Amino acid sequence: MTKEEFKERYEFNVRTDRIGSGAFGTVYKAYDNLRDQWKAIKVGEVKFFSNKEFSLISEFDITKNLPVHKNVANYESVYQFEETNGLFDYAIMQYYPEGNLKQLLDKETLDQNQKIDIANGFINGIHFLHTNNVKKIIHRDLKPSNILVAKRG
Repeated sequence: MTKEEFKERYEFNVRTDRIGSGAFGTVYKAYDNLRDQWKAIKVGEVKFFSNKEFSLISEFDITKNLPVHKNVANYESVYQFEETNGLFDYAIMQYYPEGNLKQLLDKETLDQNQKIDIANGFINGIHFLHTNNVKKIIHRDLKPSNILVAKRG
């Protein structure tokens, strides 16, 4: 996909659609005009240290053949574009309208069963990754703002 095709397909405003950010990029809520649905797009600058490239593409390559699991948010695809100020990856992900666990905890008090359900979902997701030979992944930043929430049922 070319940069022009990407910008035509995915609409987001870097000033108003920011969902969050961290050491490896900024996530935006974006509209996929082709699929007619909301997505999340993580934009990260490609870094180079000691002649090694650090890119979202390598994370995508490790997880792209994983079966779908309800407790694991995967990259759907990753595109890389060169800009005048650097090389950037654009990772397409599922959008979670409920936000993350930190946002949930800021607005609601969870009962014991809800806390257990969230903890079990998190543990099941990590277990799934490790039993499906994805031991190369180390999250490095586990915290409530990085745990996405989906209300089911």
